[in-house]
Amino acid sequence: MQNVFRVLTLLALLLLATTCQKEAAEPVVLPAEGAEQVAFRDFTADQLYEILDAMELNINAWIDAGELNAAIGGSLLSKLAYIRSMVDAGQLDRAERTLDRSFMHYVDRLHDEGNLTDSQHQSLDDMAHGILPDEDEGSVSDPNGKAYPWKRMADGKKWITVNLDYWDGEDGDAGHFGQTWPYDGTTSEPDPGYGMLYTYDAALTACEKAFGAGWRMPGKSDWDNLILQYDPNWNMGDLSFSSSAPYENLILGGSSGFNALLGGFRSINGGYYNLGVDAIYWSGTERDAQFSWYYDFYSRSGELKRYYIGKSLGLSCRCLQD
Repeated sequence: MQNVFRVLTLLALLLLATTCQKEAAEPVVLPAEGAEQVAFRDFTADQLYEILDAMELNINAWIDAGELNAAIGGSLLSKLAYIRSMVDAGQLDRAERTLDRSFMHYVDRLHDEGNLTDSQHQSLDDMAHGILPDEDEGSVSDPNGKAYPWKRMADGKKWITVNLDYWDGEDGDAGHFGQTWPYDGTTSEPDPGYGMLYTYDAALTACEKAFGAGWRMPGKSDWDNLILQYDPNWNMGDLSFSSSAPYENLILGGSSGFNALLGGFRSINGGYYNLGVDAIYWSGTERDAQFSWYYDFYSRSGELKRYYIGKSLGLSCRCLQD
């Protein structure tokens, strides 16, 4: 009996050893270096809509320009519409996987067959990964729902192309806002587009309050860099300075689309002056504790001037995003 037990024990040990050897012999397959990983990015619905919008916009543009066969473009748009229906239904994971796998596999095949150019293939691949093309124009809305057009200017930054016209209600009551005022000091007059006038302190936070994080009032260096695009001799130092070329390009109707508006200013005694004469804008840069730099589009001389002024005056405000 003991011999039988010993034989069974030896057989069990041999079987275990053989199994271990087989398991050890199985290679551990690691992804090749640089190989694409299936890692989903958990896009939100808004992000997926932005991706689909951008893809559809580009595909339609290629079709209209004759750069993409209409039938092939139509098949791409049809597949994107199917993915959009998933997003509409709240099936975000399914939509993202379909975009990553089925749609991009089809895009790869079209490229391999010569039906998509290298540039088109790369653009669609970038967009599928959430890398959207920079836009040159658009709009942004304040909490009251008012839309402000913006444009990417020659300095590469996004500037709103109208004056800021938002007040958050924290500075006083209707008719007199303490730190911000309607362009003519009343709330009953129709707004001609000049926006509100702000003290320096109010202007510092007005852009972020209006449009959220990332938007800010331009500092002196922002203004100077913008102006430098139209006058390479513009002085970047801490001196008063003026030039005519930037005025011509940045004023309402100028070639840049910046559209500086001659909204005048509010004095510290409450008077309103120079409507239709000056477009005067704060910079977010102090000269000292009492004064801040400002930029004045002065119509009577046709020049853009940089100087400093007391922080309690009411001036116009523009906003930018880097």
